[in-house]
Amino acid sequence: MDDKPTYEVEKYKDLNSDFQKNPDHFLNKLYSIYLFDPKITDDSDSSTDLSFSSNSQMILSSRNDLAVILLSETHTLISDIKSGQDKIKSLTFPEELLSNNVSGKRKRNALKLNYNSKISTIVMESGITYDILAGVTGFLLEINKSLMENPNEKLIDKNGYFVIMKVWINRGSDDYDFSKPYYKAVCFDENKNL
Repeated sequence: MDDKPTYEVEKYKDLNSDFQKNPDHFLNKLYSIYLFDPKITDDSDSSTDLSFSSNSQMILSSRNDLAVILLSETHTLISDIKSGQDKIKSLTFPEELLSNNVSGKRKRNALKLNYNSKISTIVMESGITYDILAGVTGFLLEINKSLMENPNEKLIDKNGYFVIMKVWINRGSDDYDFSKPYYKAVCFDENKNL
């Protein structure tokens, strides 16, 4: 007797097309989204209205303490590229990040970065320079080296992330505190235990 499972593929057809139209609708339940403004500091007065600049970065923070660092959709650089006002002349990563050799299941030799560590420098054709910061304190797991090849297209794409980090969790400190003034929750996963 042949007991092969049968699948009713047709009943998932709409789900697949819905996912392809709007993957964020399905994936946003898997991570929390924060804006990070490098111009706001720990010393900023949280009682005043801190408006986030147009140069905010975005952090996708997952339940397993991984963080993906990218530019927010409203970042000036992204707006200028989309409108054709400017283009990226060069995008570089610091040599110490490029030479970081992470290996194994426990990610040995991962470089520890502070939230304000520079992870990339972008020079525009207009001469404007943007320094991209880590945004979180943690260990560098992966650099998206493909950004250096065609940054103008890849940064406006959903795959235009800079780095993936394992967030440093030191329960005795506030290194992993998204209530700091330089963070703003955009989409928060209520089930995430900090």
